[in-house]
Amino acid sequence: MPLHLSLVLRPFAFAAVIVAVALAAMACGGSGGESEPGNPAVDVSAGEHHTCALRESGSVDCWGFDIAGETQAPSGVFVSVSVGREFSCGLRESGEIACWGSNQFGQVDAPPGVFRSLSAGGVHACALRESGEVECWGDDSYGQTTAPEDVFSAVSAGVFHTCGIRESGRVVCWGSNDFGGLDAPTGTFRSIDVGSRETCAVAQSGKVVCWGNDAERETTIPEGPFRSVSVGGFVYERQDHVCAPRESGEVVCWGRNSFGQTEAPEGRYSTASAGHLHTCAARESGAVVCWGTNAGGQSSALPNRYVALDMGAGAGVCALRESGAVDCMLANGPRMRNAVPAGRYRAVSAAATHVCTLSESGEAACRGYLLFDDEDHGLPDAPSGRYRAISAGAIHACASDEDGEITCWGNNDFGQSQHPPGRYRSLDSGAFHTCALDDQGAVTCWGWNDQGQTDVPPGTYTSVSAGGEHSCAVTAAGEAVCWGSNRTGQTGLPHRLPRPGDDEERHACEAGASGGTACWPLGEDGQREGRYVAVSAGAAHTCALRESGALDCWGGERSGPTPWNPEEMEGPFVAVGAGRNMTCALRQSGEAVCWQQGRSLGSDPFPVFTLTTGGP
Repeated sequence: MPLHLSLVLRPFAFAAVIVAVALAAMACGGSGGESEPGNPAVDVSAGEHHTCALRESGSVDCWGFDIAGETQAPSGVFVSVSVGREFSCGLRESGEIACWGSNQFGQVDAPPGVFRSLSAGGVHACALRESGEVECWGDDSYGQTTAPEDVFSAVSAGVFHTCGIRESGRVVCWGSNDFGGLDAPTGTFRSIDVGSRETCAVAQSGKVVCWGNDAERETTIPEGPFRSVSVGGFVYERQDHVCAPRESGEVVCWGRNSFGQTEAPEGRYSTASAGHLHTCAARESGAVVCWGTNAGGQSSALPNRYVALDMGAGAGVCALRESGAVDCMLANGPRMRNAVPAGRYRAVSAAATHVCTLSESGEAACRGYLLFDDEDHGLPDAPSGRYRAISAGAIHACASDEDGEITCWGNNDFGQSQHPPGRYRSLDSGAFHTCALDDQGAVTCWGWNDQGQTDVPPGTYTSVSAGGEHSCAVTAAGEAVCWGSNRTGQTGLPHRLPRPGDDEERHACEAGASGGTACWPLGEDGQREGRYVAVSAGAAHTCALRESGALDCWGGERSGPTPWNPEEMEGPFVAVGAGRNMTCALRQSGEAVCWQQGRSLGSDPFPVFTLTTGGP
C-alpha cells in the first residue's frame, strides 16, 4: 500500500508544477551513488548504529543514530575519522584530536598533543603520537587502554582489547583475552583491525591473518592480496564479520551475515569499514556505499540533498536525490536488497512489496523489493510507452503520459486498474484505489470503495492523496478535505482540548498518549494559521502542510486523543509524506526528517533516521 507524498513548491515555484508532479511519487534503491561535485568521500568509518565519512575537502559528515550527538561532527579540516559505539573521533590537519558523542567513560576526552593516527573502539579510543608512542583513553575495564611502552607504526582499538603493530612489524595486544584476542600470531604485518571477539591483520605479503573467537565461521579467509582489513561486530555478537578491499579494488567480506553485512556490492573501492551489523565502503569515484542493517539509518548513503520522499506500507522510506539517484532506508524491519538499479530516474514509487520507476526517458518498470530472497512482486511488466508520473498500489500501478492520459495495470479485483478516460495533471495510488486530479481541479477516484474512499466530495482541488481506506485533497481555498474510513480519526481534524485561560478561544491543544498536552495559536477560522498547500493520506493517519511550512497531523490512534505534537512539526517544511504510523518531511535545505506518533525520529532523544544534505 504505497502512501505517497506530494512535493510542494512554494508560490514562486509553481511554474515547475509538471516537474513536481513527476517527482512526487518515487521509489527506493541502494545506498551510494554519484559523489558531490568537487568534494568526494576519501574515507569512511562504520560504527554500531552510525557512520561517518571524510570528504576530500577535509570536512566530516555523519549519519544514523544520534543518541548522544555522535553524528554532530564539528567543523574544521580533518585527515581521518574513526567511529566507536556512541561516539566519534577525528584527527585534525593540525594533528590534534576532536571527539564527540557519549562521554560516559571519558572516551570523548582526547588527550592534547599532536598525533598521526587514531582508532575509536567500543567505548575507548587510542592514538599514535608522532614519536610512535600509543596513548589510549576511555573505558579500561579490561586494561584495553593500558598500552605498553614501545614504538608503534599502527594501533587499533576494539571492544575488549587493543592491538598495535611495532616498528618491527610484529603485533602486540593488551586488554581482555577471553576470546583469544591477545594471542597474536608471529610474523610481520602492515595493518591491523580489532573487532569485538576477533582481530585481523594484513601481512607484508597482503595475506589476511585472523585470530580470536571463531564461532560459526561461515567461510575461510579468502585469498589476497589485500590493501587493508576491517573487523565488525560488538559486545553482544557471538561472531564478528570481516571485510577487506583487494589490491584490485574489489571488497570481499566473510563471517556473520545475519543482515547482509557481508554482501558487498560489485565495484572498485579505496577503503572499507565493517560496523556492528552493517558495512560501508568508499568507491574510487568518491561515492559511499553501505549494506547490511539500516535500523538507525547507518547504512544510508552519504548525506544528500533530496527533492522527494515516498513511504510504502512497511517500515521504510525512500528518497529521490536532485541527481535523479534513489536511496531507500528501513526504520526497523527486514533487510531490503537493492530493487532499483543504479542510474537516474524521473519518478519512482514504492509499495509494500515492489517498486516502480520511470527512467529519464519516461519508460516504466516495476520490480520486487527482494525482501530476503522473494522476488515475486505480483505485478506484470509495465505497458510500453513514455510517462511523466507513476504511482504504485498494493497490487496495481498507474502512470500518466505527457498528455495526461492514465494507464493502469496489475490486479483488478476492485476495479483499481480500470483507469478513467480524460487528461489529468497528477495521480496517487493507495492500497487498492487511485485518485487523480484533472486540469479543471476535479478529483476522480476509482477502485476499492468499501469505506467510501473513492466517493469524492464536490469541489475544486489543487492536490490529492490516496491512503489506506481514505483519501484527502486540498481545496482551491486551501482547506484539507478527507473522505473514507475515520476509524482512527484520519479523516477528521486533530482532537483538541481547550486551553484554560483568558485566550483559550485563540488556541488549540492536543493531548498525547502519555498524558502531556501541546497547544498552538489558531487563526480567525479556528484552525492553525495559514492555508494548506499539500496533504498526504497515510495508512491510518493524515498530515497536511501549511503555507507557513508547518505541519498538522491527525488520526492514527485506535483509542484516545492523538499524540501528534505540533511543536515538533513547526518546520518550515516543503513536502510531507504519511506512512504507517510514521511521517517524513523535507526541509528547505533538502534534509529529510521522520517521526512517529509521540516521538521524534529525526532528532534527540529517539532518532530512527535522518536523511541530510550534501552527499554524492
